[in-house]
Amino acid sequence: MEWKMESFDLSEHGINVDWVMRNPDPSILYEEAIRYEPGASISDTGALIAYSGEKTGRSP
Repeated sequence: MEWKMESFDLSEHGINVDWVMRNPDPSILYEEAIRYEPGASISDTGALIAYSGEKTGRSP
């Protein structure tokens, strides 16, 4: 997949990051989860299995 760089500023919301992945394809989300989330896997029906642990809950 080819990534297109564009200006995207979230600083007015208190979010300051160097890079944002915006609206990626589901296949990219699966790949990122498998690569970076310990224990993440894909079920025999194709569902992504991941343990969210401390990241659950609502943001303010």
